[in-house]
Amino acid sequence: MSPDAFIEAILEHLETGGRVFRKHEQAGARLLPSNFQASVSIRDPDEDDGYDDGTVYVEFIVGETEVISICDAHEHENDGRNLRLPI
Repeated sequence: MSPDAFIEAILEHLETGGRVFRKHEQAGARLLPSNFQASVSIRDPDEDDGYDDGTVYVEFIVGETEVISICDAHEHENDGRNLRLPI
């Protein structure tokens, strides 16, 4: 997937009202004011190609001018450590 297509998938998730969650501090319960996380679909989940469902976990910061900075993105692994956020 190209970087442009990845960014487009994130923007589409946000523009269509996809679920977004506030991010907490690593060592505390305080919500970070501009940090968010979401499960973003990057391809059709019904596509039967033997891979996962095409959902990635994305952390991002929304700046004062609504600029989005992506902090982290990775595939979900259901190994007990990385649990999928609801889409």
